[in-house]
Amino acid sequence: MSARRLIIAFLVPGALLLMCGCVSNRSYRRRDLYTKQLPAMVDPVSPPDADCSKLSAYDCVYTPKGIEPQSFYLAHIEFDDMGEMWSIGDLRGTRDNFQARPTNSPIHPSQLDNALAVVRKAQAQANCELGNSPTGCEKRELIVITFVHGWHNNASPYDEEHQNLRSFKTLMQGLSSRKALDIAKPPVLVGIFLSWRGQAVAGDLALTYWNRRDAATRVGGPSMTEVVTRLMFETKGVPLAPSPEDRCNTPVVKGKALSHFAIIAHSFGARALEHALTQPMLSLILERQAQAQECADDWNSTHARDQITDVSFPVPADLIVFLNAANDAFEAKETIEAFKRVQVKVSRKQPFSARIERNGPQAPIMISITSDGDWATEKIMPIAQFVSSSALSFRHYDDKNTCDQEGQLCKYGQSYYYRHSEASIKEMRSHEVILETSDASCRNDKPDNWPYIWVESTQQCFCIDRNTDRQQDKCREDTVVDQKKHFGADGAWNDTPFYVIGVPKSLIHDHNDIFRDGTSEMLIAISTHYETFFNAEHGPTMLSFPVNRKQ
Repeated sequence: MSARRLIIAFLVPGALLLMCGCVSNRSYRRRDLYTKQLPAMVDPVSPPDADCSKLSAYDCVYTPKGIEPQSFYLAHIEFDDMGEMWSIGDLRGTRDNFQARPTNSPIHPSQLDNALAVVRKAQAQANCELGNSPTGCEKRELIVITFVHGWHNNASPYDEEHQNLRSFKTLMQGLSSRKALDIAKPPVLVGIFLSWRGQAVAGDLALTYWNRRDAATRVGGPSMTEVVTRLMFETKGVPLAPSPEDRCNTPVVKGKALSHFAIIAHSFGARALEHALTQPMLSLILERQAQAQECADDWNSTHARDQITDVSFPVPADLIVFLNAANDAFEAKETIEAFKRVQVKVSRKQPFSARIERNGPQAPIMISITSDGDWATEKIMPIAQFVSSSALSFRHYDDKNTCDQEGQLCKYGQSYYYRHSEASIKEMRSHEVILETSDASCRNDKPDNWPYIWVESTQQCFCIDRNTDRQQDKCREDTVVDQKKHFGADGAWNDTPFYVIGVPKSLIHDHNDIFRDGTSEMLIAISTHYETFFNAEHGPTMLSFPVNRKQ
């Protein structure tokens, strides 16, 4: 490259950055002596019908019906541009000694300490253990939902009024009183907003793709791994070791049977979360499998007539969702292949409905959803990834016939998986969502009308079904499914608890349109049918493995 081209390559982006204006690398919710105070946590407003005109703006939530008092717990945790938590706290202290500090102390609980305290308080409310719990209080479900925003977002007051933070709060407000959940007692809800410098240049469309992509990779480092892991363990308890007394199954942590944890991430936030969570989750799952296998081997060696054939343990996160993930497909592909190798599946103490078999043998623990109208991952990402791939070395996979026989996905070379996200690759998809031309299937009184999804706001009916190579409405009962060899016996190569779903533009319009009713309706339909939450009768979400299989 000539010197002139090098100068242009460096100076033009820099000039554009100066013209647009930079968004500073700063914290908005940190409680210390150096930043303006914005609430790092907010409790539900009591009484619930309070007048928002007399409350702080941070105590109320925008909803389609107007502004309402907040009915859920909310906590914030922020990460800087290098991926460290802005609010570190006192590394020499404990979570208990902050209460003894004077109010003018420069050291305050970190945002993580605050969030963990909020979860504990909500857990106490769900268990009727708060000091103001009413007489005759009945235990309720606790649901903690963590959200990681994507490109062009942060935790600023502007974001709270106009962008992802406002939309997340609106979503949580709707869930807290949602009739569609079809439960007698509404859950105690906690929302935790994980934020970072998603926007570096005001008004930028695509100029900062590489800059924010690399920042998201840094944000998905050890600090986010610590945050997400500790939030999971605080909500659901630290996983116990398998016990011979329970036939090598892992018991549920005492007092946590009704506690659930979900985490949702969007765009580059999904990239950060995949980096932060996928490897630790795999490590935890493999460790539990090895412990259970050893326990089962010992049991089976002394119980010839009572052999253990499979074992299970509670999953640390009930649901992990990536929305329009702006991440290359490698992490998802390798995770799916690892799940296939260890034959992991989701189980319950009580069996699922037989209707599940129609949509595959697996309930999900991870879901990646991408809209066919996602311009960012479908159009911008392949070009941007191609530009940054010149220094990388890719390979083609082994002979296709061998790959097919071994169950690998080898239609494309590695460069293709690097340029595209997982749900943008049709062969990686486990399910498709289809717009139904008639709403007759959706319009009934069944609380679980699986696999149909009715979106009230748009008056549309959708159907979710197993992926095949036939491009037609596969949800109709009389459809004969054509299958290619690499899709496998049930019609999809991906037959694991890591769902990869493509949805039409009529459900999720584009890259940023993730908080419309259709998205929440689909996640609620999946969660309700597979009993991800509200499953006191059938037990918590469990992962199970076969034992004594050939390696």
